[in-house]
Amino acid sequence: MKNILQILSIAFICVFQGCSGSEVTNEEIIGVWIAKDGGELRFNNDGTFAARNLPGSKVFKIEKYKGKIFSESGTWKIVSSPGKQWTEIAIDFNDSESLEGGFSGLKLNIAGTGIFENKPPWSLFLWISEAGGERYTFRRE
Repeated sequence: MKNILQILSIAFICVFQGCSGSEVTNEEIIGVWIAKDGGELRFNNDGTFAARNLPGSKVFKIEKYKGKIFSESGTWKIVSSPGKQWTEIAIDFNDSESLEGGFSGLKLNIAGTGIFENKPPWSLFLWISEAGGERYTFRRE
């Protein structure tokens, strides 16, 4: 019986150690992130970013932006939402010339490695269609 309790205790600890992830810091996001198709995000330490070659169909999901490629800039910050699996980066395209009236509220998911995707190294992604489906992913350069 003692051996069974020891095994269950070890299993219990392992499961909960796997659940606890790292908090994502600004320093881990600052830098250049690239998608396979050449889309690029450059996050600066002053809370600004620049984006190049972003496909409208994957990033904005608005019919009028399908087939268009965007290079924009704006602001970013890491946000956590209770009940969500992933920490997110909130992006606002503040002074856009090609996005009518700018575009705010875009959220990039931050995922890592491990069964719960909560440990570095991180990747950034958007769901292409619906949550749980295909991802448009950026990896740190």
